[in-house]
Amino acid sequence: MASGELVPDDIMTELVRARLTETDCLMNGWVLDSFPKTLGQAYALKHHRIIPTHVFFLEAGDALVYERLEQRRLDPVTGQYHNVFDVSLEEEVKERLVQLPEDTHDIAKKRLQGYKDGYTKLQAEYARISHNLKAEMDLNLITEMMGDAIEN
Repeated sequence: MASGELVPDDIMTELVRARLTETDCLMNGWVLDSFPKTLGQAYALKHHRIIPTHVFFLEAGDALVYERLEQRRLDPVTGQYHNVFDVSLEEEVKERLVQLPEDTHDIAKKRLQGYKDGYTKLQAEYARISHNLKAEMDLNLITEMMGDAIEN
C-alpha cells in the first residue's frame, strides 16, 4: 500500500466475504467504503452471492482528491483520521498525528490513476443500482442523499 499498490483482490475479497457472512451483517445489512475497487473484486463478490442493493460513486476532481489525501493524518492512538487543518483538535492529538506514506502526492497520483482505469468498468457493472454524487458537497447533504436513495 505504501508504494501505491493495492492489496491483491483475492485477499481483500476473502476478508470482506468473511466479515459480511457474520451474523450481525446478515441480520442488519452492511455498508462498504471504497470496496470493491476493481472489477475483479466486484465479480468475486457476485460469485460469493454478496450483492449490494446500492452503490454510491463520489465524484471528485483530481485537485480535491490530492488536497484531501495530502491533508489527511492518522492518530496512531485512536486509529481515527483527521484533517491537519482541523482547528477543533486538541493540541495533544495534533502532536501525534502522522501522515501515511500512501497519502503523499506521488503515491496518491499512482493510486488515482489506477482508480480511474477501473472506474468506468465498475460503473457499468453496477449501473442499475449506482448513484453518482459530487464529493465536494456538504457531508450532511451527501449523507441525506444516500439515505433518501436507500429508503426509496
